[in-house]
Amino acid sequence: IFSRLCVDGGRFGALRRACPLTVRAEVLSRSMSRPTRFEESRYLGDKRRQVVYDLDTDDAGATELIAELLASEQFAAFSPDTLAEAANRGYRPHASAWPADTV
Repeated sequence: IFSRLCVDGGRFGALRRACPLTVRAEVLSRSMSRPTRFEESRYLGDKRRQVVYDLDTDDAGATELIAELLASEQFAAFSPDTLAEAANRGYRPHASAWPADTV
């Protein structure tokens, strides 16, 4: 299946040819309910405790805290959606939000 034209530079000018579609691999993960307005966010901050949680975590304890946070509606999202931006706003990462290579 070809979806677009690729342009290759040649000695006598650009040659156009059909390029194949890029196939994306599906990522299978456990679904978690996220706030409607923040479906694309990975990190969610707790305004009451100034702690940021990773919504993609598998930690059962963090999942319970996130569910309680969503019920309280006292959360904040960050743009860009990074731990660095959360830290710039004074939020500390929860233990489950740390990248695996830094623990």
